[in-house]
Amino acid sequence: MLEFGEYTYKVYSTQTKTLQKINVNTHPADITPEQWNEILDEIIWTFEYMNDDERFNPIPRIKDDIIDMNKYIDNINREKTPEEKQAWKEYFEKSAELEERRKKGMQLFAQYYFQLWD
Repeated sequence: MLEFGEYTYKVYSTQTKTLQKINVNTHPADITPEQWNEILDEIIWTFEYMNDDERFNPIPRIKDDIIDMNKYIDNINREKTPEEKQAWKEYFEKSAELEERRKKGMQLFAQYYFQLWD
């Protein structure tokens, strides 16, 4: 069973893609068709990201062959190699960038909500 958020993200993403395909000549009066397509692309990206953020920024791998939970936690908390530290640094930086993009996409969704269902 889908969670409500996952279901909602998929519906909005799919419906916005459909709108973009079938309403090629319809757009808000204050922007160009090209700008409207860019906005729709961002809204689509936002819901796809919210549905599966790890697809856009995979979590750095840790040893996942550890079955014992105490050893698993010890592995997470252990001192990281320079390569692992760099991977985590890049992961958190990209996460921050993606979060900013998600916020902007949600702002566009709210701003153009009523134009999405023409």
